[in-house]
Amino acid sequence: MLMEEVELLRAACCIAGLDGRVSEPELRIIEKLADRVGVGSMSLKTMLELGRTDPDFYEQQLHMVQHDPVRTMRTLLRVAAADGDVTTNERVILNYFTEKIGLGRERFDAIVDELKKKARQRPQR
Repeated sequence: MLMEEVELLRAACCIAGLDGRVSEPELRIIEKLADRVGVGSMSLKTMLELGRTDPDFYEQQLHMVQHDPVRTMRTLLRVAAADGDVTTNERVILNYFTEKIGLGRERFDAIVDELKKKARQRPQR
């Protein structure tokens, strides 16, 4: 299970770094995940750097069977939306990961709708 969590962290780093930078909201989510799985700051820095600079890094992710593909996709979607915008490139990679973990398009769309609904219900600051 730990390796599955590390794969999720690496995939999250791909999503966060896809636009060439990692925003503070993205970083907070990723740091919580890294803390949970026990990944140190130097390893995390390397993962984030690969996510930012290696356009093929995402292809190396999510090779293990995800025991909870819905949770995996919720986490990746939260990272993608953390900076307030899900870019076209992020959508492409999310669709790639959706296929890779065998989630199915309908279930992916349902998760997106669920997260949008939760976001609308949150009080504005």
